[in-house]
Amino acid sequence: MTHLALHPTCWLLLLVFAPSLAAQTASNFKERGIISYYTDRFANRKTASGEQFDNNDLVGCHSKIPFGTKVKVTNLSNGKSVVIRINDRGPYAYGRIMDISKAAAKKIDLIATGTAKAEIEVIETNQSREVPPGEESAPNRPPFTSGPDTAPGSYQLNQTYSLWGTPASVQGFTVQVGGYASFAIAQSSGQKIKEQGLENEKIYIRPETHPSNGTLFKILLGSSETREQANTLKNKLAQKGITGFVRAFE
Repeated sequence: MTHLALHPTCWLLLLVFAPSLAAQTASNFKERGIISYYTDRFANRKTASGEQFDNNDLVGCHSKIPFGTKVKVTNLSNGKSVVIRINDRGPYAYGRIMDISKAAAKKIDLIATGTAKAEIEVIETNQSREVPPGEESAPNRPPFTSGPDTAPGSYQLNQTYSLWGTPASVQGFTVQVGGYASFAIAQSSGQKIKEQGLENEKIYIRPETHPSNGTLFKILLGSSETREQANTLKNKLAQKGITGFVRAFE
């Protein structure tokens, strides 16, 4: 299990070195790294895009490439390629850049090895705005542009979201444990927090403006009725190396 220590210095490093979403989704974007495939236990689960996962489809996940984008995946050990469509977020295992369906894995002989070094290349971008799960699909909606009340992407400033991007509400007291340059990075860090044995805690992401760093996507944990309960959670997090502070919401 990966150990995560969300120290303030790390947040600043992420802000400096995190690639922009635009760079990750350009039509000529390429990336090399380790990939794997979905096991059958994920069958019929709801993906981050809102689709039901089918291991027989040629689909996969990436942390930043928009849903609907077509990506060519090449197994560098044998040169075999397959084109998949992005419909999920992840992977959350350390060191992997993509997971693909079992059907796609069979086409590039990935089943036997389980993992392989691969090159992924965006070949067809999805020009429509990515709609997070829970939002009504609106094909005729005008292209999204950031304004004074919006964060980069499709998220409203000072609006709280679930870990999967759906609008949520946090009341009472919560613990803030990080601030990141993009929703995708905050989402990935939130997932790693869950993997540290905090899967029963409510995890939220809230875009807010910062005086010197622009918009930050802040991770909030828990929704407690009292400050004492929030402090108990804060101490629990500290034992796992995760630092934070208590915030109050009406």
